[in-house]
Amino acid sequence: MRINRVGVASLLSPRAWLTPSSRPVVGSIGSSLYGQAVLIVTGVLAARALGPTDRGYLAFILLLESIVRQVGSMGLPVATTFFVARDRAQAYGVVRTLRTPVLGQVALLTVAQAVLLWIFLSGDPQRVWLAGLVTLALVPLMLGQEYALALLQGQGRFRAYNILRALPVSGYAVILVPLYLIGGASLVPITIAYLVPFIVFTPLMLYVALRGMRRDISTDGLPSRRRIFHFGLKSYLGGLSPVETFRLDQSAIGLFLSPKALGLYVVALSFTNLPRFIALSVGAVAFPRAAHDLEVSGRRTMWRFALLITALTAVVVVPLELLAGWLVPFFFGADFSGAVGVTRILLIGAFFFAIRRVLSDGAKGIGLPGLGSIAELGSWISLVALLVVLMPPFGLEGVAAAIAISSAFSLAILVVALLRTSNPHDVRPDARREAGATVRASSP
Repeated sequence: MRINRVGVASLLSPRAWLTPSSRPVVGSIGSSLYGQAVLIVTGVLAARALGPTDRGYLAFILLLESIVRQVGSMGLPVATTFFVARDRAQAYGVVRTLRTPVLGQVALLTVAQAVLLWIFLSGDPQRVWLAGLVTLALVPLMLGQEYALALLQGQGRFRAYNILRALPVSGYAVILVPLYLIGGASLVPITIAYLVPFIVFTPLMLYVALRGMRRDISTDGLPSRRRIFHFGLKSYLGGLSPVETFRLDQSAIGLFLSPKALGLYVVALSFTNLPRFIALSVGAVAFPRAAHDLEVSGRRTMWRFALLITALTAVVVVPLELLAGWLVPFFFGADFSGAVGVTRILLIGAFFFAIRRVLSDGAKGIGLPGLGSIAELGSWISLVALLVVLMPPFGLEGVAAAIAISSAFSLAILVVALLRTSNPHDVRPDARREAGATVRASSP
């Protein structure tokens, strides 16, 4: 699909930032940057309070919960956003359709989390076990947050979306700071401090998301449970990144290189957080916007957001590339100067990742969730092969190069697939539109 000059000009115009389509992007980026800033503060305090060993335990049990939830979500939050965005009047109907499956999902994933904790922590100290048990409550609460935010995305209520998603991290900081100051910040109290904001704010998120929905449900055009599951499963693999979800790169370095190499790599990787958060923020708006515009200009919306993230990411990545030789030792010390080259390579990968992430979200919005999954599968295959080839001779730089090349390769797969797919075949028109077209065609 060709992007016309008018679309490019309107995107680059300063007035575009004042339009209703652009304000949610600015708000989403602002919310993400705020959350990242708070996480830096809480991360430093937690690390200082816990020390390397218990900080590692905390990271592990939280990562385990995250993997269980992401793998077990089966793409249903994504499907929720899509079908609500397509017809916002049917939002309550979508909620009723998914109510029973989501409750079953919560129960099964909580059990799965308990089993995995028993497997991995059975020989660890009691404090670690207790902290792990606390995280069992995170599974239903985090899932509740995901569905609440998915509903707000679909309804286009981005102001509430941006404010509410910043509340849990703010609550964690409010509890952690005084806990640290009074000397009570050990593993179990910090884990409880992480949990409490979700206990408070997840019900609030669900209340806000459900409030105002029309209760007079019409079955015309309401997607079936099977159709929602089908969409979610097609988008499923696209959300399971080997780097973002499973930390395949860090695992490979930890297993085959040295702890020092992993320390240098993690420092280099921290400089890619900003492009990644910007991409996640823009994608959070691009997905429901493209879905809402599907019948009229969904593809144009998708490509406009792709151009936007390309420009925004370039503005961030280029200065970081130029200043990496100064920034790395300035923030982390001269001992980490060996991370400069790795940082520059990873930033190239972050550039391609950001574009692919937003384009994948846009593809889901126009009813093609499977394309993002295909691109993600390409990144898995290429990354594993490239790690095998590049890591032994080039070490850290080889790992970073593997990340960058696989990101570019998966982006190319997605762009080619989108250009070759002229129409979304996997989402049928609403029954109401079909019925309306039939009536108009038969009328004199």
